[in-house]
Amino acid sequence: MHTEQLERHIIDTIKEWQMKIGYKEENMRLYYPDVSLIGMLELPDGTTEKELKKNLAIFAEIVSERLGQIEISNVGERYCLNVPPEGCKYISEKIPDSELLKNLLVVLNRRENDMDQVRKVFEDYAAEHQGTCVEEDHESEGLGLVFYYTSEETDPYVYCMEQDDFGITYHRFSRPDYNKLVSEDNEIKHNAQECIMCK
Repeated sequence: MHTEQLERHIIDTIKEWQMKIGYKEENMRLYYPDVSLIGMLELPDGTTEKELKKNLAIFAEIVSERLGQIEISNVGERYCLNVPPEGCKYISEKIPDSELLKNLLVVLNRRENDMDQVRKVFEDYAAEHQGTCVEEDHESEGLGLVFYYTSEETDPYVYCMEQDDFGITYHRFSRPDYNKLVSEDNEIKHNAQECIMCK
């Protein structure tokens, strides 16, 4: 078992919310499907619920010095990781703000903004960090414009940006979760096409 990916995802997610709504001394609940946890902990395919819970308990103990005692519960395949106030305080005080996310939120919080301004944020960050930004149009799949960097060292996440009458919103995914989302969407479309062809 490896703990780095899950710990980073927890920290980055809580930090993202702190940057968006501010820090409060309170706990925060994060929800994950079991397949995401298995992937981030690098457990083998076929890991049982009992095995996953055992590894999550070990994970919670390993990160407790930084994140406090995380409470873990589940309803079926959906798991809740409840990070206590001391863990959220550690993240607020010890983890620096993401430069990319900070610049992106500045644009999103403007009264008037557009996708060109969003695009410039990603391109400028790539130039500053010697990275390469990829932009893909997935509006037909309901994911909007998708931005990510070829190297995860530049930034490990995939950003799906959508614009409507109320402004620009985004969803941030880990790469494995995004790839799974796209794969499932393609599979659904493929199966639907097969059904049409069979009629």
